Amino acid sequence: MGNRFLLPENKPYTDRFGVATFNGSGWGTILDFARHAQPDIHVICAQEHRKLAPDIVQCSASVAKVGWKSVWASAVETAKSTFAGVVLLVRKHLATWNFEEAAQICKGRVAWCVVRLKSLGNIAIYSAYFKVGVGLDDYNIGLVKAIGLHTKGHGLPYIVAGDFNC
Repeated sequence: MGNRFLLPENKPYTDRFGVATFNGSGWGTILDFARHAQPDIHVICAQEHRKLAPDIVQCSASVAKVGWKSVWASAVETAKSTFAGVVLLVRKHLATWNFEEAAQICKGRVAWCVVRLKSLGNIAIYSAYFKVGVGLDDYNIGLVKAIGLHTKGHGLPYIVAGDFNC
């Protein structure tokens, strides 16, 4: 049984809410992960989808067919390839906010949305993909700061999940 604690009104919190993080190294493996996700996973924070903006509409449609809404930070394009890109997949039955707004905080590296739960209300969820092989260099520290400032700005409870590569 999940953790049990009291809400401010002294009502017990018993909702189960599962968040998974997954580095897919490509959209196909992320879509496959979503197709086979256990029912107790409500949000998937996925990294490295490697899709650019023109492809995201089709990818959103394909994941919607298997029961998920999606919010994206498109991949980054170089002369040789694309890399990074994060997506949050949220079960269709959950109330969400921020799906119509720009949800990307750091290009290709951090996206967010808000999910509404019956007992807890709104929770902000972030999917993050940090630079690999550099530890907490200035760039990765900048991502931490950007997420921190963003959470401070909205004041909601939050979950940060991702591939921290540290």
